[in-house]
Amino acid sequence: MDVSDDAPRVVGEPVVRLSDVVSFAAVFRAEYPGLVAIAWGLTGSRETAEDIAQEALLGLHKQLKRGAGIENPAAYVRRTCSNLAVSWVRRRMAEARALLRNGAPQGSAPALEASDETFWSEVRRLPRRQAQVVALFYGYDMSVADVAAILEISTGTAKTHLHRGRHTLAARLGLEPPEDEEVT
Repeated sequence: MDVSDDAPRVVGEPVVRLSDVVSFAAVFRAEYPGLVAIAWGLTGSRETAEDIAQEALLGLHKQLKRGAGIENPAAYVRRTCSNLAVSWVRRRMAEARALLRNGAPQGSAPALEASDETFWSEVRRLPRRQAQVVALFYGYDMSVADVAAILEISTGTAKTHLHRGRHTLAARLGLEPPEDEEVT
């Protein structure tokens, strides 16, 4: 049986080409470990991080299946993963506040197993954008320009969030504030 991109299809059936499947598999293999690391850093839970990474990749797959032209699939899943992780943390905070208001005991947050638990704990305390920028910059070892592109913000805005986040982290961790250097 000959399967080609020009094969007839049922009207209304989404077009999924073999090239889409191959490129999705390549994006999955390349991005999954980094997505888990970013989500883990932002949420503090390895299991949740894996779920969020998979959810971000599922969102990409659905977009490809619908025929959406996604110029940069890696940036798409990184941004989606970062946003999902921040949303997860916000939901947990809202739930914790509701439990406290209702007199329920507060459960303990799952701990990071990595040696840098303190660092990521402080990253999670940063304002949302600062946490995202710091997580992408350090977790993926990305340039500020790449972080800005993924979060769809200007490079100057990304630099500002990184600068503020680094200074806040240094103060909280008892470190010398970083020198004001040109980051790229």
